[in-house]
This record gives sequence, C-alpha cells and structure tokens, in this order.
Amino acid sequence: MLMPERVLRCMPEPVPGLKDRQDDIDGEFASRPESLEGASLVFVSLGTPNSKEMYENIEEIFTSEFDVKEVEYYEKAHFSRPLKDEDVENITGASTDGVIEGFALCGSCNSSSSVDSIAFENHGIPTVQIISEDFIDLNRKISGSYGYEELPFVAIPQSTKYDTKDEVNDLVERIKWSLHTMLTCEECLDGSCSIDNKEHAKAADD
Repeated sequence: MLMPERVLRCMPEPVPGLKDRQDDIDGEFASRPESLEGASLVFVSLGTPNSKEMYENIEEIFTSEFDVKEVEYYEKAHFSRPLKDEDVENITGASTDGVIEGFALCGSCNSSSSVDSIAFENHGIPTVQIISEDFIDLNRKISGSYGYEELPFVAIPQSTKYDTKDEVNDLVERIKWSLHTMLTCEECLDGSCSIDNKEHAKAADD
C-alpha cells in the first residue's frame, strides 16, 4: 500500500485548462446523455502498450453497436504528465460529447489521467478512464484530493500490455458496457444505479 508521502509525490500540477477556476473544482461531474447515438467521442491515449489496438477495437464497437457518429484519436505527449491547457481546450470543443482516456498502467499514468479527467468533467464533457486494477486505490486517493469520491473508471488487468490482438479484442468486448454506462448513467457514478449494463443499452435503444 502506498504511504501518504508517496501519494503526495504522485500529485500532479494544477488541473489544465482551468487556470482561473481551480477553486471551483468541487467534485461535480458533467451531465450524462441518455445514449451515445450520434455522439462524437475523443479517445485520449497515454501511448502505453496495446493502446492503438484497443482504440481501434473500441472505435469499431462504439460506432457499430452504440451508434456513435465518430471517434477521434489524440495521443498525449507524455503519459505521466497532465495535458497542456491548449490540449484540453482543443479536445473539449463544441463537437465533443465524451472522452475515453487510457490506458493508465502505472502510478504516474493514473495521476495524470485523473487530472485530465477532472479537466474534461469541469468543461462539461463526460469522461471515463481505463486504468490498471493494480492502481485503483491510488486513483481514488488522487481523485479524493480534488474533491471527488471516485472518478469514473474501468479497471483492466495490468498484464494486458502483453496481450495478443485477439486477447485485446476479448478484453474490449468485456468492458464495453462499463465504458458505455460510465458515459451515459449519472447514477452509476455514485453507485446508486441497480440497472444491469445491458438493460442500459436496451433502454437507450428504445
């Protein structure tokens, strides 16, 4: 378990894109749409192993099964640092309906990914992180330091960085509903939702 002083060393810089609003960050999430039909999503990649393969698979599933209109790809300049102010402003443009950021497979990755997520949420963009299950506690600690009990995330095994293409495809198939609900269900964010993931999708189709 990480000691408090080690957690503090993982603490990132102020949230990018919010220079004049740091004091306004209060743990609130962006409003979620009822479905992703016609949505434009941005996939922010940390450039970690298998990121490209997972992105391609997520794009295929989200456009074919969830009727997402388009998915744009954005790779961070450095996996362990939050995005720059101008990057956040570009990504959170008027046409962006949601962000998926991954894959945070280390402590500094989780730190930067959490801060990016807070920036997007505070710009009104629903966001979900894909992180290693080995760093869930750290992710929550960093989220808590900014007033969030828990930022939206989907945890994957650390070993996935060694997966084959078929294994990556299987993994994305397993997590697709969780990604979908983190972007579309506000009750899922606070744990108060009792609806099965597939029932969410069915309701969206109706």
